[in-house]
Amino acid sequence: ETIEAPTTMNPARRILIVEDLATDAELAAREVRKVLPDGVFRFADTEGAFLAALSDFHPDLILSDYSMPRFDGMSALLLARERAPDTPFIVLTGSTNEETAVGCMKAGAWDYVIKEHIRRLGPAVMSALEQQRMRQERRIAEEAFRESETLFRKLFEEHAAIKMILDPVTGAIMDANEAAAMFYGWSREHLKQMRIQDINTLTPEEVSQEIQKVLSRKRVHF
Repeated sequence: ETIEAPTTMNPARRILIVEDLATDAELAAREVRKVLPDGVFRFADTEGAFLAALSDFHPDLILSDYSMPRFDGMSALLLARERAPDTPFIVLTGSTNEETAVGCMKAGAWDYVIKEHIRRLGPAVMSALEQQRMRQERRIAEEAFRESETLFRKLFEEHAAIKMILDPVTGAIMDANEAAAMFYGWSREHLKQMRIQDINTLTPEEVSQEIQKVLSRKRVHF
C-alpha cells in the first residue's frame, strides 16, 4: 500500500515500513510525518512485498520491525544491504529484543528504536538521513579526488617539460617524469634516490631560498 502526500518544491522522501501489524505501521508513519510531513509511505510484511518495494518504490529510508511471523528484520536488513546498501535502515523492536537490535546494528543497520520509545523515531530518521547526506558528499569528494589525481598523474607523466615532485624540507626528489629522466640521463628510480641539490646548478643555499619563494607563493615556477 502506498500513501501519497502533497508534493512540495522539494522531492518527497519515500519511506518503506516493513511491519505486519497495521496499527504499529501507522504509529511509525505518524512519528515520521512529524519530521517528514510530505513523506510518501509504502508498507510491506513479506519478503516478496519487500523486494518489490526495493525494485519499484526505491525507498529513501527503510523502517523494519524485527519480529514478524512471515518475515524478520534481519532478513530484510541483509536483502537491503545487498540491493540498496546506501539506503538508511532503522530497526524497530520491542524492549525484550534490544540485544537483537544491537546485533542488527553490527550487521549493518543504521539505528534502532524500541517501540516503547517510539517518539525517538523522528530524531532517529533525521539523523540517519543526515548520515546518508554526509556519506554521499564524502563519496562525491573521493570520486572528484580520484579524477583529479588521475588527471594530475597523466599531465605529470606525459608532459614534455621536466617535472619533479620535491620534498620542500629536504629537497628529496619524490618522483620525476620521463622527460626529467631523459634530460638528466638517470632513470626515474635513480632520480628518486637523489635530492634536487644534487643535480641543480644553484648552490644548496640558493635552492632552499627558491623553495621558500614557492612555499610563500612569491613565485610559482622553479
